[in-house]
Amino acid sequence: MGSCTSKSKHSETKVTQVTEPNEQKLEKLKTGNRNLKGEEKQVEIVPDAEILKQLATEANRFYRPKWRDLDRNALYLGNQIEEIQEAYREKSWKIEGDDTQKNYLYRSGIWAVCKKGLKSWMPNQDDFYISIGKQSFVVGVFDGHGPLGHNVSHFVKLFLPKSILAHSKWHENPQRAIKKSFKNCEKSLATGFPSSDLIFNWDISGTTSSFVYCDEAHLIVAHVGDSRVVMAKKINNELKAVPITTDHRPSEPREKARIEKRGGEILIQEGEIMERVYAKGKNYPGLAMSRSLGDKYAKELGVTHKPDIEILDISEEDEFILVCSDGIWEFISDQEAVDLIGKYQDNLKLAVEKLANLAIIRWGFNESQYTDDITIVLAYIPKRNTDEEDY
Repeated sequence: MGSCTSKSKHSETKVTQVTEPNEQKLEKLKTGNRNLKGEEKQVEIVPDAEILKQLATEANRFYRPKWRDLDRNALYLGNQIEEIQEAYREKSWKIEGDDTQKNYLYRSGIWAVCKKGLKSWMPNQDDFYISIGKQSFVVGVFDGHGPLGHNVSHFVKLFLPKSILAHSKWHENPQRAIKKSFKNCEKSLATGFPSSDLIFNWDISGTTSSFVYCDEAHLIVAHVGDSRVVMAKKINNELKAVPITTDHRPSEPREKARIEKRGGEILIQEGEIMERVYAKGKNYPGLAMSRSLGDKYAKELGVTHKPDIEILDISEEDEFILVCSDGIWEFISDQEAVDLIGKYQDNLKLAVEKLANLAIIRWGFNESQYTDDITIVLAYIPKRNTDEEDY
């Protein structure tokens, strides 16, 4: 979420506390295809399958190694979206590797869910990436926005994690590898794809990007946008939520200063409660974040592709991380999310489903005619083993 076409954060209604997702309430929220005014809306335009195919081709053109050459045992991705799904349907997965069943992912202490929100005019624009190595994992969450945000998030998912891992400086200088890969990804979106006759227009479309690498010793996190990364630490036998990333909002002082220096202005439009980035005297681009990949118009106004990077040592207190799109964080606090996951630590799949359902309920209370797409990646730190379940 982040473009001016979204209703998210327009309501000033306070968050209603719900301690546990209620399945009957969930069913009532599935009200079908409606626009922001609650009217039925027929949608005939779907994402172009040829564009999606070309995105994959172009992503592969920029890096030579196959994912197996990057010390990865298994790869899990959100599938290409070629149709507009019904509300709350889960995105299908693409799986490659040693075990083509999801139980290998479960045994590795990782699970994910990616659900379409309540917005009939747009496909699911969220996407995710998970790869598992011998002693490490990489996860990513990408929340697209704008008319072609689903295509941008799809391309970045294919391009960015592999580009970082394949960079010649990844092991000796991970910050350099990350910065260069974000820059190359942005450049490919800005200049287009020379091997194709197709025209890609990212003028007002983009995506967040949160990349996480974790092994038994280190956690490396790089992000642009507001797909937050939160660590759960066990302190005195209680779980404590510790945010690893800070949402890139235009209202933050360092972000605001950069945008205003480049000639952009930050406004709260009538009927909204959040600040967005605009060209002076114009009603575009209306971006609700200060950093992203894509968003050509916004880049001319001080929005940047440059990520914040954190490199941390893993401690005995570290239990698991949550990487989620703002469909989760909009109405759920970091601590509440961690507490809910902790209640179901013996069943990763149930844990993420409970959190996703709680988010849907909260959206229903606070934005009755709109729910953002929802993506959760839950990953336990490698020291932890989980029991296998049959699927």
